[in-house]
Amino acid sequence: MRMREVAIRLRIRFVRENVEREVIALIKSGYETLELEILVPSDVARELLLYPQLPPGSLVKEYRLADGSSSKLIKIPKAVKIYVAEEDRVVGPVESSWLLLRKLKSLS
Repeated sequence: MRMREVAIRLRIRFVRENVEREVIALIKSGYETLELEILVPSDVARELLLYPQLPPGSLVKEYRLADGSSSKLIKIPKAVKIYVAEEDRVVGPVESSWLLLRKLKSLS
């Protein structure tokens, strides 16, 4: 009998300067990196003032996704601090780079 992968979701708090946003995030997606990276939709990046005006150092990289396909994503290095925010405690922060789902024509 083969074991099924279990999706793990946690409440994550993103903090950048004086702006915060909490989301429920899929933690175990089969995606591995050498440094902490998190894939986020552009609307969350917009709320944290990281999009559409990208900070200096942002770049477009090609990534192989968990399903085996590849895609060009916008990487914003060391963009935010991340906390795990559960009912009984908050753990963190750790600094993370962001990958944006939406591509920008001007950077492609």
